[in-house]
Amino acid sequence: MKRNENTEELLINIKNELLSVPPDVFISKWIMEKTPDIFYNKEMQYYEWKHKMASGLQVDARDIIVTGSACLGYSLNPKKNFKKFNEKSDIDVGVISNYYFDIAWHELRNKKYYKLDNNMKRALEDHKNRLIYWGTIATDKILPLLSFGKHWNKVINELKCIPPVNDREINFRIYKDNKSFRDYQLNSIKECREILLGGKF
Repeated sequence: MKRNENTEELLINIKNELLSVPPDVFISKWIMEKTPDIFYNKEMQYYEWKHKMASGLQVDARDIIVTGSACLGYSLNPKKNFKKFNEKSDIDVGVISNYYFDIAWHELRNKKYYKLDNNMKRALEDHKNRLIYWGTIATDKILPLLSFGKHWNKVINELKCIPPVNDREINFRIYKDNKSFRDYQLNSIKECREILLGGKF
């Protein structure tokens, strides 16, 4: 589906489908199988950018999914009130990889907490108490702790220079498999639906 030229109409369509389309179908249509909004009318650039990322990370291109407001044009994070994607917005990318998930999981589990600063300790606690349960690793918070962190950072810096990304921050999140990715997205979708039904937006 191509982005509607009228961004207000786009937001109305997103909200309507949040309420009328089954959540797993919404995720397929608006996230997993969609050309990201940031690459609107630039589909070939998107495929080239995505394949360059896949080559750098050594995963298949189909296992890379742009998420968040860079994908839809608006954030589905319930705390962000459908915030519109803008020049300061980051680009969130899901990487579906059982291989990298297992490496990160084992490395994080064996980290010595006492050697870390408080921010890293909080990030590890969040993984231990919430994220790992959902089969996800939020590398934007803990990339320096991972053995492949320097290489992934190099890939990020190369991809940031390519239009239309234009030096935006790129945040990777690793998912154990496609089901983990979908289930994680479902949480936000369900929260957004509840908020919309409650008339808070």
